Amino acid sequence: IITIPANIALQIAEHLQAFITNTESQNISNPITDNVEAYNLYLKGIFESRTATINGNTRCINYMKQAIALDSTFALAIAGLAAGHIGRAAIFSAELSALDAFAMAKPLIDKALAIDPELPEAHLRNASYLLYNNWDFSGAELEYKKAIVDDDPDALAFYVDLLNFTNRHQEALAISERLNQTNPYYTGSRMILSLYYMGKYETATEFAESRLETFNTYILLDSYGFLMLNTGNYDKAIELFQKAIELNSVRTPRMLGWMGAAYARMGNKEKSIELINELKSKREQSVAGSPAFFIAVIYSALEDKALALQWLQDSYENHEMEIPWLKSEPQLYGLHDEPVFQSLLEKVGFP
Repeated sequence: IITIPANIALQIAEHLQAFITNTESQNISNPITDNVEAYNLYLKGIFESRTATINGNTRCINYMKQAIALDSTFALAIAGLAAGHIGRAAIFSAELSALDAFAMAKPLIDKALAIDPELPEAHLRNASYLLYNNWDFSGAELEYKKAIVDDDPDALAFYVDLLNFTNRHQEALAISERLNQTNPYYTGSRMILSLYYMGKYETATEFAESRLETFNTYILLDSYGFLMLNTGNYDKAIELFQKAIELNSVRTPRMLGWMGAAYARMGNKEKSIELINELKSKREQSVAGSPAFFIAVIYSALEDKALALQWLQDSYENHEMEIPWLKSEPQLYGLHDEPVFQSLLEKVGFP
């Protein structure tokens, strides 16, 4: 086995600052595997996972499997493989339902924690399991707090999501700012969403434009499109969602749903119904990507509350991945006073 002295490895890492986080640099100095090739494969997997594309996630899974084949006790790679399986149910992928993805991920999470009970990356994936599989908001928060101790960017970003899900927007903005300060090259910044929820629309737009000059990523186009949709810039929102689809080469339910909402708000009912029908076709095949949730989003934008609530009920019954967004999805705000909607919030267990 060829080993690399820590000082040389850190010098190499300095040239990769856009891709290596503080925690990962610490791991180079204090490695949790003696196999250099396995660790390199792990880093490649992390890089691919952060592209937030279906192809990148597939490559992430392959790299993590190769790393584990070289070191079966490499807890970071085991947690990374769990993350890859979770990614198959994420907004950019829509390959698997939430329940199917977490059924694959949970044994890996448990194995990583058994090897290293303090591993932040394993606690991060366990937090995702608790939040999206169990809808256990308080349990997930405890795990996220264990995961963010070293300012891991993925952990900070996903913790921001939980805070926004539960209307703790001031806290979410503070964590978003911490993420941006500690990991300025991280492409999954949550600043746009957090600024939006705090009503800082102009600042959010300026931040999005500045990021777009450097990063052309799916997650940035997703977030910027969200901002444009929910501030009434519908043409711009549609343009951004279409770019995201082109970048990822997949017409995910989230992009279709938000585009449909934009068309509905513009008064183009024909186009919004066309996208509803496309989502219904996806729903007949699978609940991956939360198609029922986004059918409800479009019906809500069309001000058809009855059908919107009907499809949200379908989303809840089939445990779609997007359900934790139920309370914070702006396109559903018009439903908040409806008894059926309040009942759904109670059944999910929102704090």
